[in-house]
Amino acid sequence: ATCGISYGAGIAVLAAAHDPRIKAAASLSGWGNLTDALYAANSPSRVWANLLLVSGEIFGREPADLWRIWNSINTRNNISGVKAWSDMRSPVAVVDKLAARNVSVFLSNNFEDRLFKPDAALRYRQILHGAGVPTLTMLNQGVHASAEMPGLVGKENAVFSRVKSFL
Repeated sequence: ATCGISYGAGIAVLAAAHDPRIKAAASLSGWGNLTDALYAANSPSRVWANLLLVSGEIFGREPADLWRIWNSINTRNNISGVKAWSDMRSPVAVVDKLAARNVSVFLSNNFEDRLFKPDAALRYRQILHGAGVPTLTMLNQGVHASAEMPGLVGKENAVFSRVKSFL
């Protein structure tokens, strides 16, 4: 099984789609469609995206073209190219692979999440469910990752209790 929070949530599902050893994925405060996350309603999510980009520079190894893509979003330039780049990196693009292998997906999202919005999580859940992917969804009080973070540091909480029972 894989489990991730925020950016790691989408990566957990992508890994599950591509690695036959993985039978389940938990996506906590995650994203299903990268375009929806970064450019919902044709409007850049500047504060959150900048936070993600800076944290990626500090903690990760972001792709070389990431800042170019973000500049395109901010200037509303080459949006069709941005959408093509985002679509091929989105978990919604691998739903058929998840369904074919019967990979289970647990989704947790928070009502006040302004980065990966709950309505986008519910649309993603409908796509998974419609494709026959076994899915369990939790919607929690709080902002981005607030319901999940205590479990990340070893504190027992409702989300991680459900994740453990789901996996």
